[in-house]
Amino acid sequence: MSENTIQFEKEKERKGNKTSKGSLLKETPRICMPSDKSNMDITDLLPFNLLGNKAELLADSIGGLVENGANTSDRIIDAFGGTGAYIHYLKDIGSDKPMILNEFEPVRYITHKQVRDNPLSVSFAVEYYHGKISDMVKHLKNGDRFDSVAEEARRKVADYLYEEDKGLVQPWQNFSELSKLKTPAKRKNTPELAGLYITMQNQMLNYRSINSDATEKGLKQDMTPGRNATAVNENGKVRLFRTGGRILRNPRERIFSVSKRLRNVGITNEDAWKLIDEIAGEGDFVLVDSSYLEATENYNQFTKEDSDPGVYIEKVRKYILPAYERGAKFLITNNWDEEIVTEFRQMGFAVFKAERAKIQSKGKPELIAINFNPIAGILNPIGKLPDIDFYAGIRKAA
Repeated sequence: MSENTIQFEKEKERKGNKTSKGSLLKETPRICMPSDKSNMDITDLLPFNLLGNKAELLADSIGGLVENGANTSDRIIDAFGGTGAYIHYLKDIGSDKPMILNEFEPVRYITHKQVRDNPLSVSFAVEYYHGKISDMVKHLKNGDRFDSVAEEARRKVADYLYEEDKGLVQPWQNFSELSKLKTPAKRKNTPELAGLYITMQNQMLNYRSINSDATEKGLKQDMTPGRNATAVNENGKVRLFRTGGRILRNPRERIFSVSKRLRNVGITNEDAWKLIDEIAGEGDFVLVDSSYLEATENYNQFTKEDSDPGVYIEKVRKYILPAYERGAKFLITNNWDEEIVTEFRQMGFAVFKAERAKIQSKGKPELIAINFNPIAGILNPIGKLPDIDFYAGIRKAA
């Protein structure tokens, strides 16, 4: 683990605000507890890519923090699993603590589970789907003019993948009702679905999320021609396999490595907030990477409500605070929002800034909230605002 530093930066006081809430924001520490691993090292651990910045965040800012949190705990719960980056990172550095990887989105849950349990069959499926879409664009070459022929090939790939996706939905579902309730469609728990998802997710431009959202008529089509990276119009020229080609050309090595790290990891498919409420307590280190504030494009219909600041903070109060009272340690990430920062600090969380991936930052830093000393792992008393001595102690230890 790299040397830990916590850098202080003075924020300008908000004009006209001299209240205690405003004073909480006078000084915000910027955390720098990076990993020894690079962004690419961590990305290469993952079975698929998603729009996000967890690998970069671990590499540049919080890898050491995550390691310390895990080392001073009895169990790790990755409540909002996504790619499983936290779990794969900790397993790769040799952590042997019991771990739970929870993923609410059905297709990602099944993919994690099938990769763990059936890596060879999943590899076969990825090779099959990669071969099929490669055949659909074999008449195109990188650098060719992107004309109507290339556009048609791109459409065929997207439509083919969507038809395969629909075929792996469980039958006899009321899609109209699912759509109304914003409940994801149920999927077939098979290696074929996992292989298809890995193929599709790695062929989504900007790695936008493939989900199981329902419409009135059936499964929503996330992989549209305009989002398909198999044949991209790049400045009027053809670009084949714009993203994900490296994974798809040689899937077995990565899938078997992922499978090995997931051995003995509990993989669950629960509402993350309710899971925290039901099982998190003393000795647990809970990683909370929910839908980011005011960012809805990468989440399914059910989880995107967490992007609303009001909904988000109410869930923090309802589900995280009781687990905090039971002794659970938390590391929470989100978009920076001053009102949310104030709320966290009043609950007893220490709040830090961290650098974000440039493509997603939009000028805002990452919010990192923890309820324990990042060096010693000692839980901060609930409701007690971490003071300057808390941060100074960290600087001294670092």
